[in-house]
Amino acid sequence: MLDQASLVDRFLAAVASGDTDALAAILHPDFEIIEADSLPYAGTYRGLSGWLDLVAAVGRAWRGVAIELVEHPWVTNDDVFALFRMQGKARNTGIQFSTLILERWQIVDHRVRKITPFYFDTGALMSICRADKG
Repeated sequence: MLDQASLVDRFLAAVASGDTDALAAILHPDFEIIEADSLPYAGTYRGLSGWLDLVAAVGRAWRGVAIELVEHPWVTNDDVFALFRMQGKARNTGIQFSTLILERWQIVDHRVRKITPFYFDTGALMSICRADKG
């Protein structure tokens, strides 16, 4: 069980360092992450290339994005749950945001098969993204 939770730490370290070889070793060959339809980077992203596409899409919507692990991951069966805080500024408006995201990570064969993020309030994020600069 602890090994599954440590995947989150290894994944975050690989992302932070830009180590795509480490990411490739952590991600299951059928990896996918599904982002909510109400976000500017909505959709399903598959494989390492999908992950990199998602990172680029997030960068087009937000700048100065920082994601921190708020609560150490907890494990149930083959799932890992982790609570994150995401902060940054909307590129279109310059408005700062901070939101909580709960993620469900499905683990298959000791690799991350699927991540499903649950944002606290996607509507508020989209409002920040589209608001008039005033």
